[in-house]
Amino acid sequence: MELTERRLTRLEYQQVRVFCKRYPEMKSQAAQLLGVGAQNYDPMPHGKGIPSDPVSAAAMRRLKLLENVSMIDNAALAIDGGRWARALILNACYGVSWEKLPAETMRTSHKQAFFTVRRAFFTLLWERWNT
Repeated sequence: MELTERRLTRLEYQQVRVFCKRYPEMKSQAAQLLGVGAQNYDPMPHGKGIPSDPVSAAAMRRLKLLENVSMIDNAALAIDGGRWARALILNACYGVSWEKLPAETMRTSHKQAFFTVRRAFFTLLWERWNT
């Protein structure tokens, strides 16, 4: 994927940043929803159109979480052939500062190059998230 020249607005940037910050939480929740846990079955009747199958609801929730995680992973891999993917995930999703990123995840020591790639990652993720 080519580095795009489009810039996100401040609001778009904040939204995609918060979405990325939820990455560890989404992975954790998806793992928790993998098994079938004890369900609290409500004997009360439900209205029309309200799903009453808790296992199905949990499976659908897990699927949506995994789709979001996959979207972030794929956006990171699409930028510059995936050479920055690990650094982008660590920085954008786990909050590891640029200075503390492991050397093996960095292609260069130039701060401006990393943040140019990060801007392209956020832009691509925003476009994929909102289509």
